[in-house]
Amino acid sequence: AKDVLFEVVSTNRCGIFVDLPNTGDITEPLSVAEMENRNIRPYVQMYKAEEIINWRTENINNIKITTLVVLEEYVETPLSDGFSYQVYPQYRVLYIDPEDNFYHQKLFVYITDENKKTALVEEDDIIPKVNNKPLTYIPFYPVTDKGITWELSNPTVLDLVNANISHYKNSANRENALIWTGNPTPYLVGYQATQESSGTIHLGSTEAIILGAGGSAGFLEYHGQGLGPLKEIMEEKEEEMALLGGRIIAPEKKSSETAESAAIHKAGEQSVLADIANSISDALTIILNFFAEFMNIDDYVSIELNTDYMPVILDAPTIEKLSNIIGTYISWDTWIYMLQRGEILPPGVDAKEEAKRINLGLPIKDLKKEPSKDKSLEEVEASEQEENSEEE
Repeated sequence: AKDVLFEVVSTNRCGIFVDLPNTGDITEPLSVAEMENRNIRPYVQMYKAEEIINWRTENINNIKITTLVVLEEYVETPLSDGFSYQVYPQYRVLYIDPEDNFYHQKLFVYITDENKKTALVEEDDIIPKVNNKPLTYIPFYPVTDKGITWELSNPTVLDLVNANISHYKNSANRENALIWTGNPTPYLVGYQATQESSGTIHLGSTEAIILGAGGSAGFLEYHGQGLGPLKEIMEEKEEEMALLGGRIIAPEKKSSETAESAAIHKAGEQSVLADIANSISDALTIILNFFAEFMNIDDYVSIELNTDYMPVILDAPTIEKLSNIIGTYISWDTWIYMLQRGEILPPGVDAKEEAKRINLGLPIKDLKKEPSKDKSLEEVEASEQEENSEEE
């Protein structure tokens, strides 16, 4: 998920390919234990945008499906010295054969013959199968910020990258100007070189420079506004990049802004990231269910990346005010939900679990003694029930 997110944010496209191990030499059905021992299970490979060199889609039965994907891969071939190697590209072709409407896979590799000539050779045509059944679709999923689609659009960080390049150019111009203007250059008026000096001028307290009548000497220093505008425009671009990059380094607004307008402002900036997270969640959910189908698991499997980038902060006064209306205006379950949203409770703690923790783990007035840390929750509950029975 992290690798896919990085690629989608930077290039706005990558591909997730689910492949199966080649078991063409196995003719008899295998048990689950045998498949686990041989590690026969699907695996996932991510392809970057520049590695997806061709694709095609068609409408079949009013459904737009992928019928061709060409992927570029690189393999290392060791040389005779045993240390160095040669890198060759190879091309994996995934396609739906129109004759049988099944998913096929071919591999084109470079082969060097005896005359040291290299040619691209097609290897055997493979029909991948899941549970001994061929697939009618290609398990390759292009992920973008728009979802699982082949539609091309500009990368999310393109505007930020362009602003960064422009900022770099301004920085280079400013550094170049500082080199020319920051190094003082001496000038002499009325100086005449003698035969002894051979035209060489020595600067410093150990040498005297003799000038003629009306002569003068000094250093050229930079004066003007040439560097000021460069600095100002660089600062403007830094703020622009900060806004484009998610307000990471930009200064906070000095003007007052209501909490609601601030939340709307930030939510608008984070909507693109939420779309990308939802797209990745959809793709990974499809992949996980493909795994489940291959492993004969009937349960639906899903994965959902976090899209809550605006946590609700509950301060101490708010918590105190809300706690006073429990049972009158809000229920216990609603109170626990608000604590979960405010990230006060630990992850995975629900209302029932929190009630147990309050009754068993906190030194409140109704608790005679704290439970032993060595006892489990069930043992503590059984002990309390026994004490209550004795008291009755």
